[in-house]
Amino acid sequence: MGRNEVAEEQESVLKKIAKHFWAPVPWMLEATVVFGSSSANTSKPPLSPPLLPFNVALGTFREGRANAALSCANAAICGKRGQAWC
Repeated sequence: MGRNEVAEEQESVLKKIAKHFWAPVPWMLEATVVFGSSSANTSKPPLSPPLLPFNVALGTFREGRANAALSCANAAICGKRGQAWC
């Protein structure tokens, strides 16, 4: 019997960032940018365009911290139970 494991696939950074643009919240922000730019009211500066890259940056940052926490937990398990659990 072999080891009970799932091979981890490494994704490129650009692919990870692009995934954050493909979700309901970025879609809503993109819709507000489109509808806001098409409206005749130009007296207020648009707030929606900067929110889209901020949302992607925040999601990427939080995903990185979550992955770091998972690897730390995995290291703690491997340290306590030996390499058979890794």
